[in-house]
Amino acid sequence: KNPLQWLNSPPVVSGNTAVYTPTDSRKMYGFDLGSGRRIWAVERDSEMRVLYGEKDGLLVVGGEELNFVDAANGQLVRSYRPRSPGSGRGVIGDGVVYMPTRDGLATVKLDTKTEVDFRRWTATRSGGNIVVADGAVVRAGNDQVEAFVDRRNWDKAVEDALRRAPDDPMLCYRCGLRLVQSDRAPEAIPLLEKAYSRLEGSS
Repeated sequence: KNPLQWLNSPPVVSGNTAVYTPTDSRKMYGFDLGSGRRIWAVERDSEMRVLYGEKDGLLVVGGEELNFVDAANGQLVRSYRPRSPGSGRGVIGDGVVYMPTRDGLATVKLDTKTEVDFRRWTATRSGGNIVVADGAVVRAGNDQVEAFVDRRNWDKAVEDALRRAPDDPMLCYRCGLRLVQSDRAPEAIPLLEKAYSRLEGSS
């Protein structure tokens, strides 16, 4: 039985290429979507352990460092080495990659492939898996769940969500609560009133 090489990840599609990282293989594979033909295969080095996903034709591959790989041919485009080794599964966010490391959370810009923020874990040195939900970056480790919230991101998320669906009562309620948490109660009150009136009218 082959030892575990990759963390289990779903295949990723980029353009006409499907990328697959079998857990017991030392290689990452690219297949043509139309024919199913293998078009490239690259050896996993010690820095590559988990396929985060794809953005604009680049595969984001994590491990002890972060690698950006051309999905069309499997060639390494650029690498980023964090201040402490990567540990766990990161995620692609809005223009950035959130990478868990042993000591903290590294935020790397997708366009420049450079670190723009690093936040140390509060009570552990174990890394973990990252998800982004409702304006918060959440780390699930072996013994702890930790959340990082950037109020500026929350405020932007409120504005974007309301622009898309200004009359959705549940959205108005959630956005109103966010504004209260951001000390913007005067802006929150009309949204909460709108949510209440629309929910009352639908009953």
